[in-house]
Amino acid sequence: MTTDDFKREFWLPTLHRWLAIIVGLILVGLGAWLYLCPPKRETIELVEKPGNVTEVQKATFVHSDPTALVIAALTAGSALIVYGLNGIRIVRLSMSSVTLQSLEGAGQAAENSQAGALASSSASVSVLMRDFLLRSSWNGLLLLKACQIAAHNKKTFNLRVLAGNLNVSFDYMFGFLIASQSAGALLGTSDPNTSSVTVEALEATVEKDLNKTIDGNIALPNQANLAQMKRVQISAIENYFRGL
Repeated sequence: MTTDDFKREFWLPTLHRWLAIIVGLILVGLGAWLYLCPPKRETIELVEKPGNVTEVQKATFVHSDPTALVIAALTAGSALIVYGLNGIRIVRLSMSSVTLQSLEGAGQAAENSQAGALASSSASVSVLMRDFLLRSSWNGLLLLKACQIAAHNKKTFNLRVLAGNLNVSFDYMFGFLIASQSAGALLGTSDPNTSSVTVEALEATVEKDLNKTIDGNIALPNQANLAQMKRVQISAIENYFRGL
């Protein structure tokens, strides 16, 4: 598979990526607006007076609870932004070219080529996951590091608390978590209501190359002034899990 074939197969077109980012920003903005300016409903108390006359005695405005809408908008918006930034799409398998004649000899052909197909598929996934790591932001790498430690120690952690310890946006980290799960970089579950995250395992290439990618990011020459801060954040993650 050439580089151009790989891009066509696994990367979203630039227009689609920008659309995903724009829609994501709109949803995040909507979530922030709902949080700051929640919808209202009017409550009116009426008093019946002699002569079948009804008067408004008191009118109050009560805020509706927007929590569910805020969480939904922020989660979906953050996921779309990360999805657009990474540019990775779910590969669709097309069966339009499969004919009855080609199916007749499929059994024998599949048996003969199974080993080669598995090796090719594994290599493609490795390339995809390695590119996913290289294109991930520093905050995204922090999340993956936390997930790696959680999987090794079989511990459930609170993403909101961890994000606060790292002074990183919870919404961004939660969105990156959803995008990582969708891309197949990790296997786990998360609860947006309690912010709890349970990680079963990282994809093999992500598991193998994560620490090397983190070290490479810390050593970037154009970000030398941030190296110490990054090391402190990694230590903060390790200390957080020691305390669980």
